[in-house]
Amino acid sequence: MPLPLLTTDSRQGPIQTRHRARSKGKYRLAAPIVCLLSSTLLCGCAAGLMSMPGAAMLADRFGSDKDEEKVDDEKDQDSKKSKKSKLEDDDDDFSTSIKTPTLSEYMSVQGNTIITVRGVGLVTGLNGTGGDPSPSALRTQLGNEMSRRNVKDSKQILASQDTALVVVTAYLPAMVTKGQRFDVRVAIPPQAKATSLKGGYLLETRMFEEANVEGRGALKGHEYALAGGAILTNLGVKGSSEERQGELMYGTIPGGAVSRTERDLSIIVRREKKGFRNSKRIADAVSERFNRYNNFGQKIPCAVAKQDDLISLKVHPQYINNFPRYQAVIRSIAFNETEVARRIRVEKLARELMDPEKAQVAALQLEAIGDSGIPFLKDALESTDFEVKFQAAQALAYLGDASGIAILKDAARDQPAFRVYAFVAMSVIDDADSVLALRELMDSSSLETRYGAFRALKELDPHDPWLSPVVFDSRFLMHVIDSPGEAMVHVTRRRSPEVVVFGPEQELQLPAVLNAGRHIRVKGDI
Repeated sequence: MPLPLLTTDSRQGPIQTRHRARSKGKYRLAAPIVCLLSSTLLCGCAAGLMSMPGAAMLADRFGSDKDEEKVDDEKDQDSKKSKKSKLEDDDDDFSTSIKTPTLSEYMSVQGNTIITVRGVGLVTGLNGTGGDPSPSALRTQLGNEMSRRNVKDSKQILASQDTALVVVTAYLPAMVTKGQRFDVRVAIPPQAKATSLKGGYLLETRMFEEANVEGRGALKGHEYALAGGAILTNLGVKGSSEERQGELMYGTIPGGAVSRTERDLSIIVRREKKGFRNSKRIADAVSERFNRYNNFGQKIPCAVAKQDDLISLKVHPQYINNFPRYQAVIRSIAFNETEVARRIRVEKLARELMDPEKAQVAALQLEAIGDSGIPFLKDALESTDFEVKFQAAQALAYLGDASGIAILKDAARDQPAFRVYAFVAMSVIDDADSVLALRELMDSSSLETRYGAFRALKELDPHDPWLSPVVFDSRFLMHVIDSPGEAMVHVTRRRSPEVVVFGPEQELQLPAVLNAGRHIRVKGDI
C-alpha cells in the first residue's frame, strides 16, 4: 500500500532537482556574459553600444575621464540639435509668417505708357503773322473739320493773315481720368507762310490716336481729347534772327487738353499662375485694400477680374499724383494670407522698419496692410534714424494719418533728396496741420521749397484763401502769396497757365520796356 505514495514522492523529487540544476546553469552563464560585455567596453569597442538606451550610464560606470568628457560634448551637441529642430518645427507651423507670397510673385502691371494724340487746328488772333496754308493733306483735313462744324467762308478764314494752320500734339498720360487736363504742343508746319504764334489762341481741336500704315498713310484711331486755349511761346530773344523766328513758330498750352476718356491700368497674371480662380483672388485681394466711390456714392472695387490673366485696375484717389507708389503698394499686398500669419508678419515688418536698409520695403508692406499697420508705423517715428522716420511718415500720409507731418515738413525744408516725396505726401493729408505746415514752408529761404509748398497746397485745397487766385480773361491765373521771404515770381509752362508772385509789394525795376501787342510799346522811366 505505501508503494504508490513512495512512487509519487520519488517522481517529484527528481523533477525539483533538475529544475534547480537548470536555474543554477542559467546563473552560471550570466556571469561570463557580463564579463564579456565589460571587457568589450574596456577594450574600446563601445562605439556600437553608445547608441543603445542606457549607454550613457555604462559609460559613466566603466569609461575613463576622457570618455566622460566626450559623452558630455556629444550630449550638448544633441541638445542643441534638438532645440534647433524644435525651432524649425515651430517655423514650419507658422511658415506663412516668413514665406507669405505677395502679389508681385503672381502679376505684373501694364498701362504705364503714354499715348500720343494729334490733331490739326486753327489759331486766331495773330495780328498779321499768320498766312494762307498751301494745299496739302493737313489743309484738306482742317477744311473737312470746318465743314463738319458748319463754318461759313472757311476759305476766307484760312487765307487771313491773322490765322494759321497748326499741328497739335499731346501725350495722354497713364491713369488719366475723364475731364483731366494735360499739356498741348502747337507748331506751324514746315514751308508754311505763317511766321509766329505769339499772342495766338487755338480754337477747339479734336485729338486722335494715329498710326502710320504703309501704303495708306496716317490712319486715325479713337478720339481721346479736345484741345484749345491761349498759346504760350518763347520770348524770341536769341542771338540770330533765324533763332528768334524759330522760337515763335511753336508754343505750348499748359493744361490745354481735356481728356474724353479714362485710362486704367491692367494687371497681367503670370503665365504659370494663369487661371480665372487666381485672377479673381488677386482682384479681391486688391479690392479688399483699395476701393472708391462712384458718382452715386456707391462703393466700388478698384480691381475687377476680366479674364483668366487680365484684371482692370483703377487709380485710388489717394494716389492720383503718385501712381508709381500706388503700383508699388499693390505689388506689396499679401496673397492668400491667414489672420494669424498676418499678425506674425506685421511684427516681423515692425522690426525690419527700424533698419534703415529695410525701412522702405517694410513701410510699403505695412502701408499695403492698411490700418492695422498704423501703430507700428507710428512707433518708427521715434527712431533716431531720419530715413526710418521719413519712410514711416510717408506711409502714414497715404493711410490718411497726420502723425508724421512734422517729419515730412523737416524733410521738405532740409533734405533735398526727400523734398519732392515729402510734398506729394503732404498734398494728400486732408488735415489742418498739413495746411499750416505748407503755409509755413512758403516762407522758406529756398525758392524750390517755396514753390513746392505752393503746388502741394494747391493740390490739397485749390480754394485755400492763402492762394488768392486772380483770373485774367480766362487766359491765365495769377496767385499773390503774402510771404515775408525774398521776392520771387514763378511762371509755369506746364499743367496750368499761371503766374505766382511771392511778396505782394513787388515792382518792376525801371527803366523797362514792354511790348503790348504788335503795335504798342510801353516804356517806363525812373
